[in-house]
Amino acid sequence: MKKAAITILALFVSVCALTQLCDAAQMALKLDGDIESYFEAPDHSSLDAGLGSAFTVEAWVNPATNLGDDTHPNEYMILNKEDSYEISVRNNDLATEGSFQIAVQPEGLSWEWWDSGEIVPMSKWTHVAATWDGLVIRTFVNGKFLMSFDKTGVDGEKGVVKDTDASFKAGRRVRGGDTHSIYKGLIDEIRISKVIRYTEAGFPLPKSAFTPDADTVALYHFDEAIGGVVKDASTYANHGKLIQNAVLVPANTPLGSGSTTPTINANKTASGIVITFTGALESANDVKGPWAAVQAAASPLSVKTDQPMRFYRSRSQ
Repeated sequence: MKKAAITILALFVSVCALTQLCDAAQMALKLDGDIESYFEAPDHSSLDAGLGSAFTVEAWVNPATNLGDDTHPNEYMILNKEDSYEISVRNNDLATEGSFQIAVQPEGLSWEWWDSGEIVPMSKWTHVAATWDGLVIRTFVNGKFLMSFDKTGVDGEKGVVKDTDASFKAGRRVRGGDTHSIYKGLIDEIRISKVIRYTEAGFPLPKSAFTPDADTVALYHFDEAIGGVVKDASTYANHGKLIQNAVLVPANTPLGSGSTTPTINANKTASGIVITFTGALESANDVKGPWAAVQAAASPLSVKTDQPMRFYRSRSQ
């Protein structure tokens, strides 16, 4: 039986490499402005209290409409952990296009918005990011540092993210009425990190999907959904659901451009198989998934015959 399992595994690895099922970078979350449709993950301490005094929040966004032309209130919510932090395309003058803005609420203080001043255009992919170190918020659009804002804790001390029981959402918030903050367009590669990833020097735009590391507390590639569930690629397993009419669609994202197509091969040995690969290695109990990153995997990877049967694939990093 073990010999058969290894044969199946080796065969699937070869098929995966040939058909490039592994590279799913060209998918994204699509929202049509439906007030009942969004992406949602349950509350977990890693998403607020576990961040402490440092976080980076980021995503790729492609709004389908100009906020200044829309009829609902003044923001398209990108991601939201109510009363902890959120980022959005937002305007203060209802007749103008929306700019990238962030709100942070430290323990013991009130909620408030900060405006980067940078317009987020419609029908175009834009990378947005913000960091907070307990003292200062910094905002970035397309890798360029824009503005910083003093945001301390109580009495000017270093703040910590407020711990709430709110779920984590993309494309929606529940405060402010039925049509408040509804996002219309595409969102991809949401990442929440418990570390400051970017400085005022700016950074090169990512050209491929993020790879989770020890500081990643949530990472949504929006590559696949099984039973409506989108897996979190981080080790925290903050998996979420597509609510109502939220869907994943093929999308011409900037990710994957300039990257190398991942490869994967398997060779039998006396004790099992050896997997050689480029890109990020993922595994699953079933060919249909769910797929998860093989943590700290380095090529070549040895798999012994006394291990449970697994399927492996490689995707762009």
